Amino acid sequence: MIKRKFIYIPYFGAVFAVLCFSISHLFAQSYRWNKIVSDQFVVFYLDNDRNDAEDILSKLQEEYPRLKQAIGAELLAPINIYLSNSERVYKHIVGNNLPEWSAGAALPAHRVMVLKSYNTNSDFRKTAIHELVHLLIDEAMNSVQIPRWLNEGLAVYFSGEKNFASTSLISKALMTQSIIDLSDIDYVLTFHESKAQLAYQESYLAVKYLIENYGVQSVREIIKKIAITNDPDKAFMSAIGMDMYNFEYEWYQYVRKNYRWHFLAEFDTYLWMSLPLLFIVIYIIIRIRNRKTLKRWESEESYFDEDEI
Repeated sequence: MIKRKFIYIPYFGAVFAVLCFSISHLFAQSYRWNKIVSDQFVVFYLDNDRNDAEDILSKLQEEYPRLKQAIGAELLAPINIYLSNSERVYKHIVGNNLPEWSAGAALPAHRVMVLKSYNTNSDFRKTAIHELVHLLIDEAMNSVQIPRWLNEGLAVYFSGEKNFASTSLISKALMTQSIIDLSDIDYVLTFHESKAQLAYQESYLAVKYLIENYGVQSVREIIKKIAITNDPDKAFMSAIGMDMYNFEYEWYQYVRKNYRWHFLAEFDTYLWMSLPLLFIVIYIIIRIRNRKTLKRWESEESYFDEDEI
């Protein structure tokens, strides 16, 4: 049985990093925040963001009972949620350590969530659910480490982020033999954006496979056992009858069998995208051929002219 080491770093939305600042001081001194409050959540927002704040609060209140049941944990105190309405505000809060592709951040030790309300590339409501999953898992774990792929996979699975539900990236990775070992996803913060996207897709598909084949109760059991034993292999063995190494092998065989050729579904898209280039190439070839033909004709005409002389 192979033992793995998992490096734990506090959660940051799509990524994990360490924030070296005093959150309460920064928020109190830098901006004039408005807020709306419920039993579990306090949403802080700047001017003109009232509607977004209400949407976030409503969505989190709606999803909280489902997530609490699925993960087997509840919030022991309210979560403070900050909506940043610009890149300047976001970086002022979280610093410059996060990759540009991060859509949000969560700091369990401070019970804080930070969201990009201005990010047009992602639905910040789903990002909020993603972050809430991280925070609930942290409540359940009592500061014990949990494999990053499991944590991120659960966050993507329960938030319903459809951009990770696609199988195109993993299909291409299978063809190019560039699948990321699940244990290596611990280092997702160091990945470039395309590799990070693959890491999250793998995490999602691994959790999806776990739930569909062993039931959502296996998730609660694994989280509970890791919190008690601090041993993911023992937790997996107790919950599904195999350690994590063998689960990963079983999952890999499944995706290899079922997703290997999914990249071909994008063939028609690539074809249409390549048509303009194809027409340009054909045009250039025709121009070159016509020039050669004209030169040949000119050469032949010159030859006949000399012959007549």
